Amino acid sequence: MIATIDAIYRDGAFHPTTEPPELEEGSLVRISFVETHPVYQPHDPVAVRAMLKAIADLPEEEGGDKRITGREHDKFLYGDANGAL
Repeated sequence: MIATIDAIYRDGAFHPTTEPPELEEGSLVRISFVETHPVYQPHDPVAVRAMLKAIADLPEEEGGDKRITGREHDKFLYGDANGAL
């Protein structure tokens, strides 16, 4: 079996943050890992609000024939309902 799970390394052990595969107790496994550096925990509403406020507070920038503000970040990233940027 080959599986990929996310985990946090804490107190000398890997603690899964996603559903681990079903293994028999005492199963021998080989672990390879890629260290990631999350900027925030997406489930943390305080961190999410702080990030959105930081984006909204960005200064205006020139954007072709109009000015772009941080409050327009969704439209800038994803386009409007018609798909236009």
